[in-house]
Amino acid sequence: MKNLMIIFILLLLVIGSFFFLRSIQEELVPKVVEEKIQPVATGYQVKTRVYNSKNQLSYELVSDKIVEFSNQHGTEFSQPLVWLWDDRQQLNWKGKSQEAFLTGNHELLTMKKAVEIIQFPKSAKPTYLNGDEISYNAKTSILDSRLPVKVDDGTNRQTSDKMQANTKTKKLSAKGHIKAHYESAALEMR
Repeated sequence: MKNLMIIFILLLLVIGSFFFLRSIQEELVPKVVEEKIQPVATGYQVKTRVYNSKNQLSYELVSDKIVEFSNQHGTEFSQPLVWLWDDRQQLNWKGKSQEAFLTGNHELLTMKKAVEIIQFPKSAKPTYLNGDEISYNAKTSILDSRLPVKVDDGTNRQTSDKMQANTKTKKLSAKGHIKAHYESAALEMR
């Protein structure tokens, strides 16, 4: 009986110690309180310019409405028009969408809903990219879409599940299910 009583007291001590240590741990671990992300500024008919590390114009946005958020959360744009410049400060790409979001560090611009991007907009034969969401990373100069995209240069057309285009090298990679239609005067069917 005495052994049973000792085991019972030890069991109570173990259980009590467990709960005591848990309560101390909760008090010692700091609770992270996130500030609510909220709009801190709103602008209408705004032009925004973003420069690269060499102080060259990287891209420019004109938007019907912008909303800047707290906590470096980023900026929302309504009906944005976007122009991308290359290292020689030549207009390289032009885009538009219904909405866009720019991250707090100004490196990633994500355009959403009815996105249309035009490569070489001033050329005689521009290339059009259309999709529901296309992102531009200013640091890597990459246009990227993880959703279906249509590419059309007026003669040749393709759709793909994903797309990535390097705005510096002017190379485009299509991934996933790809459907293409190419025309060429040099091809002759026999």
